[in-house]
Amino acid sequence: TIVPSGDGSFLALVKLPEIGKQVLEVKMQSSAGATKTSKMRIVRKATAADVPESSFASRAINDLLTIGAIAPVSGNLFEPKKSISRAELAQLINNVKKPPVQSGPILYADVPANALYANAVNAVGKAGWILPFADGRFHPQGTISRGEAAAVLCKVNDIQISAEAPDEVFSDVSSAHPYVGAIAAAVEQGLISVEDDNFNPDEALDRATAALWFSTIPEVKREIRSLQNWNEGFGMGDLSSGAGDLENQLVVD
Repeated sequence: TIVPSGDGSFLALVKLPEIGKQVLEVKMQSSAGATKTSKMRIVRKATAADVPESSFASRAINDLLTIGAIAPVSGNLFEPKKSISRAELAQLINNVKKPPVQSGPILYADVPANALYANAVNAVGKAGWILPFADGRFHPQGTISRGEAAAVLCKVNDIQISAEAPDEVFSDVSSAHPYVGAIAAAVEQGLISVEDDNFNPDEALDRATAALWFSTIPEVKREIRSLQNWNEGFGMGDLSSGAGDLENQLVVD
């Protein structure tokens, strides 16, 4: 029982719903038996304890965590500076592109069939989004270079890569670099933005940069737009005409 204050107001602790969109319904009953129901649309966004708001990729990381496209490393820690593994990148892409489930044997000898990432690796491999090494193995726990990641990013965004060597894009990316075309295309299409003259194409891609770059995938953009739309995704039918009896809305980070 909650006793209101003299002005009729009261404070009640309510357990918030899970990450994502939900409708919170609160029913109140007075001592005289009068009842009132209030509904509130809530968007509960995920955050990582080790990613400050000032981070260049904080918004992308939080959005991807909220829609379930990427997972923290452990607990509430994202480890943004840690290199993303090839298996983790495959899982991210598979989560948002949702290609058809592949049947049959695993493509790569170094990917155990019972690994959590096995289906994702198989799917992105068959789609041609991430290619195996020359030895035919996927090297799931290995890193992926920024240059190769640019090529993967172009593939999943259906960006054509010119066969002609482009003009110099970055001072450290020569015209002979195997990923120069992909890097140039990704930059030209606005998928990648680098503020200095160096791209560091052979450096391992970190998790923060991966989140920023791969948040440009159209399917991710659509899910994020839906997340930010108060008129859909709450399981209440069409709310496009307005809030109706949902008088309140709240974003919780």
